[in-house]
Amino acid sequence: MRASWLGRVSYADGLARQLALHRQRVSGDVPGTVLLLEHEHVVTLGRRGTPGDLVTGRSELEAMGVTVAESDRGGQATYHGPGQLVCYPILSLRAFGLLPVSYVRLLEHVTIGFLAEQGVDAHSVPGETGVWTSRGKIAAIGVRISQGVTTHGIAINIAPDLAYFSHIVPCGSPGMPAASVRSETGAAPTVEAAGRSWVAHLCESLDATLEATWRATGPNSEVDR
Repeated sequence: MRASWLGRVSYADGLARQLALHRQRVSGDVPGTVLLLEHEHVVTLGRRGTPGDLVTGRSELEAMGVTVAESDRGGQATYHGPGQLVCYPILSLRAFGLLPVSYVRLLEHVTIGFLAEQGVDAHSVPGETGVWTSRGKIAAIGVRISQGVTTHGIAINIAPDLAYFSHIVPCGSPGMPAASVRSETGAAPTVEAAGRSWVAHLCESLDATLEATWRATGPNSEVDR
């Protein structure tokens, strides 16, 4: 597997990079790849999302500098922004012997292990998707699987401004509080350091070797070593 830290990118840019890598992974031109990044402020509406998931109107959000975007991932509304680690694995499920549900459970398991390393006691909730602490939801999952290859993934709150979550009905659950590594422990790693730790946990769980890391420079670039 490979991993790429992209820094802070727009949602549109992140999606373009995913789609380019998805095509390359389906054709076998690249190995499994994980994009690690922060997004600019954005609220995304998944396939089950509706305008009713916006507590604050679209025009007001955009006046605040928050983009609203429709997404082809599963789930409803979520927020992405600075201080949040977004992990987009572009993986062949067949290569790792995974089914869609077991893949989602894997993302939860990996994230719980990563959070434990940060001093955060986190858990999954039966019948729900994501990761929680006693204070609230700390990680949201929304994936898409096409031709057996995954896109989208998981967003983990490292140290974002949690007030932004009040502008949406997160994941279709009104009043659900949000938590972060910082709110749980009073401190947090950089998002880049968190990404490198998270992908190491993913490789360990998949019994995969992290072959290389690089910084991509454009939606269609492969590597910049």
